[in-house]
Amino acid sequence: MYLLKHNYIPFLPKSMWDKFIVMPIQVYNWITLPQEEYWVHLAAAGILVLLAVLLSFNAIAVMLRKKLEIKW
Repeated sequence: MYLLKHNYIPFLPKSMWDKFIVMPIQVYNWITLPQEEYWVHLAAAGILVLLAVLLSFNAIAVMLRKKLEIKW
């Protein structure tokens, strides 16, 4: 099993090949921090961003399916 040693990247990625951390792991890190500001405000905002991305991808998929559907 692969365990992450460092799950904090202290810089902004400058290219596609730089290291980064995925949003669900970042939300989990914010929730496990002892400061209330992190798990009340930042984690909630991160979850809302993930939900917005999920719903927009789903809407795009439905629109593409409707547009590319073959009519018999």
